This record gives sequence, C-alpha cells and structure tokens, in this order.
Amino acid sequence: MKTLVLEVNDAGLRARDESGELSDSPGCALVDGSVIVGVEARAQARLQPGRVFSDFWGDLSLEALPAGAVGAATFADLAYHHLKSVWSGLEDKFGQVILAMPGSYTREQLSLLLGIARECGIPVAGLVDVAVVSAERPAPGRQMMHLDLMSRRAVLTELGQGKRLRRTRVSSIEDAGLADFYDVWANVIADAFVRNTRFDPMHSAQSEQQLYDQLPDWVSEISHAGRAELSLQSGSGELPLVVSSETLAVAAQPLYRKITRHIAASSRPGEALTLLATDRLHAFPGLHEALADNLPQCDVVELASGAAALGALRHQDEILSSGESVAFVTSVSWHRAAQPLSPPQDERPARTDLPTHVLYRGRGWVIGSDPLHLGSHPHEREHSIVLTGDLSGISRDHCQIAQRDGAVIIEDHSRYGTFLNDRRIEGEARAHYGDVLRLGGSEQVAQLITVSKSNGA
Repeated sequence: MKTLVLEVNDAGLRARDESGELSDSPGCALVDGSVIVGVEARAQARLQPGRVFSDFWGDLSLEALPAGAVGAATFADLAYHHLKSVWSGLEDKFGQVILAMPGSYTREQLSLLLGIARECGIPVAGLVDVAVVSAERPAPGRQMMHLDLMSRRAVLTELGQGKRLRRTRVSSIEDAGLADFYDVWANVIADAFVRNTRFDPMHSAQSEQQLYDQLPDWVSEISHAGRAELSLQSGSGELPLVVSSETLAVAAQPLYRKITRHIAASSRPGEALTLLATDRLHAFPGLHEALADNLPQCDVVELASGAAALGALRHQDEILSSGESVAFVTSVSWHRAAQPLSPPQDERPARTDLPTHVLYRGRGWVIGSDPLHLGSHPHEREHSIVLTGDLSGISRDHCQIAQRDGAVIIEDHSRYGTFLNDRRIEGEARAHYGDVLRLGGSEQVAQLITVSKSNGA
C-alpha cells in the first residue's frame, strides 16, 4: 500500500511520495460564487483582494467568512476545497496518507483538519510534527531547533536529542512569515522602479499582480547571482531594473532581527545551536549573515524541500495508526544509519578581536580597565554613558563594561535586566565585538565595536 505525505502549511500544501514532489499548491482561495484554489487563486490576489483569502490554513476554524463571500461560509470550507483539489487525481494512487504539520496548530485545529480530510475522502493514517521528521541526524552536545515559515508567522520548534528525537517546545514569531518578507521586498523593488523609471508598479492592480507573480523567482535569482536585471511591462513597453542582494538584505533586517532575537531568547546561554532551516528560507538574501552576526554559535543546516516527507516515510511504522483514531506524533527514534552532524566549517575569519568601544547613539566610548557605567543617572561616575530617551526599565547604574583578564566583561546591576544578543545576563557575561547590548524593557541599544589603531583608536 503506497503512502503519500501531505505537508500542511498556510503558505501551501505539498503532496510527496518516495519519488519526490507530486504537487505544490499555494494556500490561496478565490471566493466568487464558486471557490478557486491554489495557483489560479494566487494569480488573482492583487486583482481581487477582497475575494482572495490566504490565511484559512493558519487560522483554520469554523469562523465565518466576511459578508459577501458567496460560495463558502467558513475558513474550514476553504480548507476543504483546497484539500479536495490537491487530493483529486491522487486518490487511486495512494492507500494511506500522513499529514505533516507545523507544531503551532492547536488540538482543536488538528481535530478539525482530520474531519475535513475525512469529508474529502482522504485516508489519513498518520499525523506528525513536521520538525521531528525533518531532522535526519543528531548533533551531539548542541541544541537543535527547526525553523519554518508560514504565511504570516515563523514557527520555531525546539528538539530534544536523546535515544529518541522529541519536540520539546514550539513558539511562533508573528508577522515574520513568507508573505511578510515578500511584502517588504515588493515595496523595495517598487520604490526602485519609481526612482529609476518613474513607473510605480503599485499604482495599478495589474502591475502589482505582475510584480508579485515574478517576485519569488526574482528573489531566488538575486540571492544566487548577487544581483539580477528585473523587468516589468508598462504601457510604454518593458522597463528594466537591476537589483542587488544587498538591497534586499538591508530591507529584510527588521524581520531578521525579530527572528534572531526570538531564537536567542529561546536558546540556552553558552550552548552551541544547530538550526534546521526549511527550503522556504534558502534563497533569502542576508539571512545567513544575520544569523551569524546575532547567533555566533549557530550552525545552519539547509533542509531539502522533501526532507519532511522523506523523514515521515522513513518513520511511517511509528507514525501510522492501525485503528480509526489518529494520534499526533511528536517523537520518533533516530534512524539506525544516522551519523552525527559535523558542524560546517565557517570560511569567515574567527572573531577573536576584543571590542574596544561601546557605540551608543552615534558616539563611541572607550572600553578599558576602568569600568564604563551605563544608566539613567550614573553622574557620580567619571567614566559613564548617561542614557537618554525612553528610560522605562532603566536603573540609575544599570550595568558596567570593562576589560578584565584579557576579556571584556559586562556586569548587570539592574532590576529589569541587561541583555547580550537578547540573552539576559545572569551576573556577568563575556562580550565580543559585534555583540548588541539591550538594557531593560526599553529599546535602549548599544553595540560593541572594534576600532583599529589605524583608524585613530
């Protein structure tokens, strides 16, 4: 009996067997008397924004659609039409189906999904967390996390490594999903077209749709080649534009910071991390640099697009249910032939230089053996930075930085905490150049930098 693995994500449904991908259907539905789903619906997303829905998988529920949506009544109806469309043509080829799901789905949503699948006639025999079947090999002595993107959120899954691989915690990073990145890049590219050609792709629904249709391929090409020549059709003909990966990387920094801060806050201080990144993140310009700069002990493993499906098939004996009830599997055994991961060699030079200055609001203060104090009123200190602006959660003498025994040490004196790369300092911590210091619950941020002697240090 052949087994199909169906990966459910509001970014799209992916149907795969042992040979690879059978179909990939975007999570879009057009409601206009009837329901059109997938690629055809996505092609209308900018032309009929009031009739196209792209959040029905992420917010799977019996919640009613807005008034005027003729052809479907609830978000669950849209999920039914989408699932039915993907299953059509596959029903005679597979006798059982495993659903691979992000861990962010609630028990109620999983129950609703199983009910919808039964209505579609899909023989669901297994349900598994996509993260636990994506990890092929252990990483001894390191933390392991799985990062995936849904449409409007990123999902971070922490994995425990022992005799079995198990899911230990799942958290969501809201407004940091695939659609959020594409919206940022669409606006950056549109602004560039305006500056260089005076053509605004966002001025009409047709040109906006044209931009979004080409955007995934553009981002991939720019990421791999470093730059690419893009073109859009306008009333006056074809308009060219060259966009670099640096442009997209800079635009995505706020989203990267949100994700890396969340990862840092979720990880154990001082312990190295192996991050399993799904293929939805592979072509993101600047992502690896952002992870390296903000998570210096993080190694990234890029998962192939079929990693979860192959993992589910590899573990199907542990996932498939024999009875009518289907349990959500969040733990599997390691494959017998699995060899430990070797951390990839970093081609960049090791960051061994000590920070020489603290950069705060565009001004640098020297770090020496005499402690440099930061706070709201450290006036009695000769060597100090008086913080300005929002001082909520800031102590009078919040923290201090000094060279000690060949290292730069930060000591926390505050009530609300001092955070190094978004990890709270317990007592004191060693700092490196490039580290970011955040004080209290505010947005008071300072950076540790190194100024060479040739630059006048």
